[in-house]
Amino acid sequence: MTPPLAALLLYGGVALGHPALSSALRLDVGVDAVDVELQLPADQLAMARERRADPVDPLPGPEVLAPWVASHVHLDDARGTALVGTVTGQRWAQIDGASHLVVTLRFDVPPEADLSTLWVEDDAISSVVASHKTWVTWGTDVAMGRLDAAPVVVGVVSSTVPALRVDRVGAGPMRGLRAAFALGAVHIAEGTDHLLFLLTLLLAAPLVAVRGHWAPRDNARAAVGRVLAIVTAFTVGHSVTLALGAVGAAALPGAVVESAIALSILVSAIHALRPLRVGGEAWIAGAFGLLHGLAFASALAGIGVDRLSLVTALVGFNLGIEAAQLAVVAVTVPALLVLARGPFGTAWRGLAAGGAIVASTAWLAERALGVTNPVAPWVDGLRDHALVAVVLLYLLAALGSVRGAGRTTMGAGVEA
Repeated sequence: MTPPLAALLLYGGVALGHPALSSALRLDVGVDAVDVELQLPADQLAMARERRADPVDPLPGPEVLAPWVASHVHLDDARGTALVGTVTGQRWAQIDGASHLVVTLRFDVPPEADLSTLWVEDDAISSVVASHKTWVTWGTDVAMGRLDAAPVVVGVVSSTVPALRVDRVGAGPMRGLRAAFALGAVHIAEGTDHLLFLLTLLLAAPLVAVRGHWAPRDNARAAVGRVLAIVTAFTVGHSVTLALGAVGAAALPGAVVESAIALSILVSAIHALRPLRVGGEAWIAGAFGLLHGLAFASALAGIGVDRLSLVTALVGFNLGIEAAQLAVVAVTVPALLVLARGPFGTAWRGLAAGGAIVASTAWLAERALGVTNPVAPWVDGLRDHALVAVVLLYLLAALGSVRGAGRTTMGAGVEA
């Protein structure tokens, strides 16, 4: 089998240098089905049909050609048992400047099938045009942990290599679950806007509204309870729409969702400066969490050939999001609780909320109006240096705690 990198380079050379000479076949593997997309160059397809003494018109409509192509594409499991395929789509398309017939097939996988190995055959053209090759690429495969990776070339089917082996040893739900978990964790870690919304909302968690202003809470347990309520509401909100969006039951235009996420940060920042609703953090988190979930769902677009694969990816992805989210909360909340009760609490909250207002306004202008975002490099830089930011946060909390303790001691001495 050609090494992936070398094969990819070779494939690029064929696709760009000789776009009309080779076919391309992509495999997307699930638990219950395997999807195949086959791209066949029109000139080579016409030559093959003429040499097979098929009808006078070598290139009838796609609806006629697709079943004929399907009869020349075979997929066998590790035991050599043929999987049954059906045509799910056909069309003409311009690919690399040449006309291609694009045929999509779905091969059903019976429960007893052994997919530890797949054997791929395509002799629609190569059996009569000896120089023709079909480059086979491997796309989505949840059980192998292939979720968001770019398709990789695994080999070539030709007149001299009529069947290509695709090795799937080690495939299983746990492998897919781990890959989805990692994808979810990375997604939230890189999703600066998602984390900024949650952290900005948490600025007010240790506080209590008094006559339209924020004041520190005397009860630390109540503050922790508010934090848990906010995190739980956000989790429930985005989990619902993540699931609905992943299965196609809920959707909004991407620009609308991204703009609404920027708006959610703006609202939470204003709330951190002055209460918009007493005890409303959980409601804000839950309501806007629904929109954040739709954004999360976009990361799972096209993942999971069948329902079982999608469920595996969905569960693992959501668990990864929650784990990363809880890790961020666990690291930052103790410092936020200390700062809220210290002498720097009001100034810190104003600075953090003000920064969130600037970032969210810039995002909103960029996403809704197409305006260039001048603060994006600063926000990305803060994300990339998150550890430094956390250390500074704890230093500020420690300084405030020491200074507050000093003031308490001096006050006690005066009274005495």
